[in-house]
Amino acid sequence: MTLIDYTLLIIAATILGAVVGLLPGFNALVGLIMAMPFIGHVPVWSILIFWTCYLTVTQYYGSVSALLFKVPGETSSIPVLLASSTIARTRGIIKSIRVTAFSSLIAGLVGIAGFGMFILFLKNSWAVLFRTEISIIFLLILTVLLLFRQKNYLINAMLILTGVFIANLGDITWLNQLCGQQSWTCFSLKPTDIGVAIICLYALPYLFLDQDHFNSRTLQPTKNIGWGSTLKFWPVAARHGVLGWILGFIPGMGATISSNTSAALETGRKPRRLRIMAAAEASNNSSIISCTVPFLFMGLPITSTELFLDNWLSVNKAVNVNATILYETVTVTGLGAWPMWSFMLMTLTVISLLCFILTTRFIGLYSQLSRLPSHVVGWTIRCLILFFLFISVQSSDLTTTSTIFTLVFFTLIGVWSQRSGHDIIALPVSLVVGSFAVGKFLLAVQLWGIL
Repeated sequence: MTLIDYTLLIIAATILGAVVGLLPGFNALVGLIMAMPFIGHVPVWSILIFWTCYLTVTQYYGSVSALLFKVPGETSSIPVLLASSTIARTRGIIKSIRVTAFSSLIAGLVGIAGFGMFILFLKNSWAVLFRTEISIIFLLILTVLLLFRQKNYLINAMLILTGVFIANLGDITWLNQLCGQQSWTCFSLKPTDIGVAIICLYALPYLFLDQDHFNSRTLQPTKNIGWGSTLKFWPVAARHGVLGWILGFIPGMGATISSNTSAALETGRKPRRLRIMAAAEASNNSSIISCTVPFLFMGLPITSTELFLDNWLSVNKAVNVNATILYETVTVTGLGAWPMWSFMLMTLTVISLLCFILTTRFIGLYSQLSRLPSHVVGWTIRCLILFFLFISVQSSDLTTTSTIFTLVFFTLIGVWSQRSGHDIIALPVSLVVGSFAVGKFLLAVQLWGIL
């Protein structure tokens, strides 16, 4: 592989990650599936580097979508959306984008450093995190954090139980039997696609807002803002970067869980809004790197992109991913021969710096948008939401009945949340982690002989 080919690979990962991060419901798996026909001819080590860089970029741009358009680009950016829901002035948007971009950069570097330490010293010591006891403790802590958000214990408990129930519907025997008799109940056999659910919860309610919500008088350009107030968030970013690295390291958790855990820990502190955004973004950017560890070191695919990539490589390249690939010597003409992991760390560092620069440049896009009349802004956002919803539905394998149930059920919850001002983050988080949590608790029951 030449230096030009290597550079083009990085650019492709950056562009695709930005598109996937900005479009809600256009999840990382769909983007990777679309990319494989174009990059499938490159060596296996290049595909793995493309994949890790692509995932890293998606985390930078999810918060940009949440801040500019009030629609989460991916599930881990929901805390940023909630924390910024009342921001309308350009000054607040600019400051928020800078805080999230800076926090992402700090945490990304923390994650890269942790990955490097793991490669050099710790490659055989992480398996302890697979222990059922560790997972159970973390899940209990996460449940408590979600339960006590905004002190609405009963509502939060109902949201948690609802999410866990929906995530495990396909494992209920009598529902499978009912599906054979009444086809419309087959919605119950497949957990709701999280991309569609997120759009229904957080985006579709915007279709019902009054036009005054998009009033351009609150969207006027402002003078340039210095970076001094942004740089002071580095301790928050570093602290939650380490926390996100640990949480993402636990198989089955992922960036969504780590970002929401960090946001919950910062709730109640002051200045609350920016601290929450900094913590959430830092956590998801470091965890997305540590999420790759089980797959790259032990060949254990955990996330959806890993499952797809593992199957694709075994079928098309006859390769099973493991730590051996990381330590192989590879050559890039113009850069020389190095272990594969050194190229991965170098590329991730370049990607993090590049994304930091590019995300802050989105402020210019916001300034241009703010000059448009309010009705143009309003209907543009509405059309984008419907377009994103169409992409999400098309990319999922939901049936027509499942789609209708999903739209009605989650949109009603989203509208209620918007009008009541209640934080419903417990629902999407429990949807993501529900199946994993039940599996771990059942395993604990068997191992400990409780029943």
